[in-house]
Amino acid sequence: MSIVDRAENQFNINFDPVFTKAQVFKAEGEYNTTWGENRRITMMVLTQSGQNLVDNLTSMLAEDETADAYFSMIEQIGEYEQHLKNSIELTLAATARLLLVAQHVADNEAEPTELA
Repeated sequence: MSIVDRAENQFNINFDPVFTKAQVFKAEGEYNTTWGENRRITMMVLTQSGQNLVDNLTSMLAEDETADAYFSMIEQIGEYEQHLKNSIELTLAATARLLLVAQHVADNEAEPTELA
């Protein structure tokens, strides 16, 4: 069950923070160091035509170079893909929290509520 499913099924607005502000600022400050290369590789591959990619790999293999760099790019793109999937989970969890709170406020609009 995903974070969003748990949040939607609980309808509980008494949730704790997932991160501290310091953790968020640290992660944001390190983002390019951590994910910049993988993101750039992903984007650069998308600037190449199919024929260019074929020519590059064929050239590497013809020059007796190993294709390690080529397969390393595939691995790095896969890591970046997983990172983006995890980021989607975070956005869904944040949206669920906002919707739960909005629903709580709408349900209790006539009387101010205080969280226990």
